[in-house]
Amino acid sequence: MSASSLPVPARTRSFPHNLTPADVDKIRRMVLAGNSTAEIAATFGTTERRAEVFLGIRRPRWLRYRDEGRIEFMPGKTVFYRWRSRDDGGRDLRPFSVAAISMHRDALEKRT
Repeated sequence: MSASSLPVPARTRSFPHNLTPADVDKIRRMVLAGNSTAEIAATFGTTERRAEVFLGIRRPRWLRYRDEGRIEFMPGKTVFYRWRSRDDGGRDLRPFSVAAISMHRDALEKRT
């Protein structure tokens, strides 16, 4: 078998090129739900190696900031969590509440 007849290895630097922002958000939610790399790769029809390279960069950040974007709906108000800077240069995950009668509440409920 000559070198020219050997199969060309698949590129592992990128995930499938046709990912949309909605796909990336779905992958993030799968990671936060505890899905394995193999399950994510199978869902998007790619190899586990490509998925691992893609997730190797993003997974630590997604897990570090997993509570950001969490939304709680309570009677009379909606509470969401965001990272905010402190005076000493650190950061805290802080709750922010908005009125239950908000023009954005329906949109927030659809995101969860």
